[in-house]
Amino acid sequence: MSYRELIEQERAEYIGRKVLYKGEPHTIVDVDYNGALMIEKKAEYTDTTAVYRFDKDLDLLYTPGRRANQMPESEKKKASHAKWDAANTRQVKIKLNLRTDADILDKLDRTENVQGYIKRLIREDMKREGD
Repeated sequence: MSYRELIEQERAEYIGRKVLYKGEPHTIVDVDYNGALMIEKKAEYTDTTAVYRFDKDLDLLYTPGRRANQMPESEKKKASHAKWDAANTRQVKIKLNLRTDADILDKLDRTENVQGYIKRLIREDMKREGD
């Protein structure tokens, strides 16, 4: 996924979402190229304010009508799933060069289940080696 695609994905996810910033409700109106959330709070020179997700004054879990610090049901599920993942899974990343590994990237792009494909290749290799 390119950086531009990532920002577009974040725009689709965040634009229109209500948040609390410094205790006041605001609406996210855009995501800038740095990944900052733009809220409709007037700044000194602009009509919006850039806020980053890690800002301690920002509450992304805010839902109008919800008590402060009350986690929505979907967020509880996400938190539970993240806890399970942390205890039971491990992610492994690889870095591929766009030029020298283009053939591998092309194959992976054409593969429906990349994780299953890679795991199958590794297991086949382990079987050949007697692991």
